Amino acid sequence: MKLRNLALCAAVMIGLTNMVGAAVAQTKIYVINEERIRRDSKVGKEMSATLGGIRNQGVEKLGLKSLQDQIKTESDALKPQTQSLTKEAIEKNPTLKAKVEALNKKTGEYLQKADILNSNLEQQNGQFNVAFAQVMEPAVSHVAKQVGADVVLS
Repeated sequence: MKLRNLALCAAVMIGLTNMVGAAVAQTKIYVINEERIRRDSKVGKEMSATLGGIRNQGVEKLGLKSLQDQIKTESDALKPQTQSLTKEAIEKNPTLKAKVEALNKKTGEYLQKADILNSNLEQQNGQFNVAFAQVMEPAVSHVAKQVGADVVLS
């Protein structure tokens, strides 16, 4: 009895699987490349240019370029003095220690400011992505209807 019920259940499951498989085989799937559309479209290019402008303004306002140049100059000047020394040897030389600490402080300041700028850029980019998706949705729906797509993937 149990064996017959098990066989009956298996047959029903196989039948259902075949029906679902046939339905999926007839489904038209339309795939769009949002990244490419954004990169190549006029609106996408304008958004990228705006983000670039915001980035450049942030670099200017935060003084990141100047700070980066100072860090490179000081690092290049300290490298020959510190590369053969141990940490303990640097600690024993107060002048060299002060220079290394000042460089580390500037590097920390640079990283902090760069993180702030990157965070703001990510937030702005997220807002642009939402706006872009809203603008693109009617066009994608229209094209999907024209090609008879049942599912649209990004």
